[in-house]
Amino acid sequence: MPDGSSLVSRRVITLEEARAENLRRTSPGEYEERVREGYLRGVQEDRHYFQEILVNSDHLVHVFLRSVVNQDIVAVVVCRKSANTGMLFAQARIVMKQLDAGLGG
Repeated sequence: MPDGSSLVSRRVITLEEARAENLRRTSPGEYEERVREGYLRGVQEDRHYFQEILVNSDHLVHVFLRSVVNQDIVAVVVCRKSANTGMLFAQARIVMKQLDAGLGG
């Protein structure tokens, strides 16, 4: 996108990583085959693609964090939009570590 609003344009992910994730979601069988054959380099099969997501609404900020112990568990921390984003992530990660410890991690 021309305004730099995509993950690829901001260099958060590469175009190859985006294509691999799309293939994993739309055609899991073909994805597995390509990973086995080595066509998708650097792909970790046992992890979900996104580990943390920040969502802004009109008055709130939501941070979704995936558990390291169990990738199917996601926690969400919600606060006012005026909160410092760095502190929000720091506190959310502390909460997630505590949850992971309780899960046996």
